[in-house]
Amino acid sequence: MENREAAVVDPVEAGQKIDKELVNHLASKANDGRLVKTDVDYTKEVDAAVSVAEKLLKENNLQGAIDALVPWEKKTRLSYDWKNNARIQTKIVGMCHLTGNWTMLCDMILALVKKRLAIKLALAKMIRAAFALIDKTPDEETKFRLIDTLRIATANKIYVEVERARLTQMVADRKWKEGKKQEAAQMMLELHVETYSTMEIKERIRFLCEQIRMALAIGDVTRAAVISKKVSTRYFDTHHESTSVQALKVIYYMLLIKIGQVLNEHAEVSRHYRCLYETPILANSKEQATSKLVTKFLADELISWNNDIKTNYEALLFQDSAEGKGVRVFANNDEGTARWTTFKTRVAEHSHSTNKWNNCQRGSGQLQKYPGPEPNPYGRVHPWALTTKMGRPGPAP
Repeated sequence: MENREAAVVDPVEAGQKIDKELVNHLASKANDGRLVKTDVDYTKEVDAAVSVAEKLLKENNLQGAIDALVPWEKKTRLSYDWKNNARIQTKIVGMCHLTGNWTMLCDMILALVKKRLAIKLALAKMIRAAFALIDKTPDEETKFRLIDTLRIATANKIYVEVERARLTQMVADRKWKEGKKQEAAQMMLELHVETYSTMEIKERIRFLCEQIRMALAIGDVTRAAVISKKVSTRYFDTHHESTSVQALKVIYYMLLIKIGQVLNEHAEVSRHYRCLYETPILANSKEQATSKLVTKFLADELISWNNDIKTNYEALLFQDSAEGKGVRVFANNDEGTARWTTFKTRVAEHSHSTNKWNNCQRGSGQLQKYPGPEPNPYGRVHPWALTTKMGRPGPAP
């Protein structure tokens, strides 16, 4: 092959940086597939209109102040002057808040979102400004009236999907407290937050955990299992130094444990408990007490059911953490008792397998292959895993 030298290229000046908001606006502008550029800059005119509106607002004339801004809202909208259009819309929202006229605020929000040739970025800024006022409402009735108004304004608008998801969760939480669990869960499960690229990963996982919790509460275990697979556990590993992320990890794996308990996936529950043990914030917690029991099944030693398991661990595994020092691996009901009986059988199998393995070694003087269970490829196991055959994945016999 011929040796080719790289061509020398003179550097080119980059020029002025493009405004990030302008890029977002152009990317979201999809009326007919063309990018629309601002035709006119009404900054001076809007400044004068805002000054007039502020004077009228000081005279307690809210309607007059809004009327002074409405004509310029139309001009800036039709001319695609998105910066000034966003200024006017957020100013109208702010004036309604300053005067405490929440009814006018809700009416203006609905009126602005229905305008012809509405600018998406301007609407998004106005909706976010109104969203920030939710916690400043004087009472619960006004709060949820504003929430309902914003949910109507954000319907079928992908550029404010994150705000709509947060509003939906507020409504769902209220219905849940009122006892309307089925309706609240249905509202939450309709959200596909895993597709929201503008939502932070931490908030997305928190939403998914809430969906799993509600799905389990209404008995839809299959739906909960499907949603649980949408969470990327890699996020917990890459942010293990954050205490809030660790707390979120605990919530997530506790939900997975509940799913595994209902589906009788004991080996999966074992792995989830192991992930909890490896969480730094649980290093000195009550859940770590069962880790000593785990090590017994990883050693080639006989285990006494009466003298060891029942004496030292039965109360710990059955008792709820809210009642004392327990961790409640086995529930105090018929289902938990059945699992406890299966656990006893697996302990006996472990001791029998260990005894037979040791006898083979002593009899031949060398390590012989025993056609028993293979070593656990998943490392440490939890007592739940022993309700399957020797801790291996698969249903109990």
